[in-house]
Amino acid sequence: MHISKVIISNYRNFENFEIDLKPFTVLVGENNIGKSNIINAIGLVLSNEISFYKGRSLEIEDFNYNTIKKFKESIVNMPISDIRFPEVRVDIFLSDFYDNDEQLAVVSDWLLNDYKTAKLSYIYQNKNPRKELWLESVKNQITGLAVEEEKKRINFPIDDYEYSIIGGLNEKKVDT
Repeated sequence: MHISKVIISNYRNFENFEIDLKPFTVLVGENNIGKSNIINAIGLVLSNEISFYKGRSLEIEDFNYNTIKKFKESIVNMPISDIRFPEVRVDIFLSDFYDNDEQLAVVSDWLLNDYKTAKLSYIYQNKNPRKELWLESVKNQITGLAVEEEKKRINFPIDDYEYSIIGGLNEKKVDT
C-alpha cells in the first residue's frame, strides 16, 4: 500500500494543491517552497505520534494567508448569508493494497467506488452553531470604519474550529 495522491486545501502555503505520488517519491525544491508542509499535511491524517496528535488542532498561522484575507474581505463586502467560513482539508488516497488481505482489512471502510483506492481526509472547520451571530457581531463592530481598518479589526474565530478525520465515500468518522 502507498499514498497515491494528496490534495491540500488552505493549509499553510497551499491554497489548492494536488500531487500524484508513486510508491517511491522524492520531494525536491528550494527552501521555503512547501516540502515540509506536504509531509506535515500527511501527518495530520496518518500520524499517531503524540506531537502530530496534539498538532491536529491548528493555529491561525496554519491557514493559508490568502484564504484568511479572502474571508475577511467577504465579511466586509458580502451579506452574512453568502459568507463561508474557510476550512483546512487534506485528502489522502491510498492504493495498491488489493492483493494484500491484511492491508485491505485496514482500509475496507474507506474504499472508494473502484475498490482499488481508499480515501482518508482531515478537515478543520468551524463547528460553532452560532456562526451567523458571530458574523453579525463582527459586522456591527466594524461598521463605519475605513475598509482597511475593518479588515484589521476582524479576528479570525480559530477557537470555534475543530478537526475530524473521515474516510471513504460516506465520509465515515475514523477512530483516531
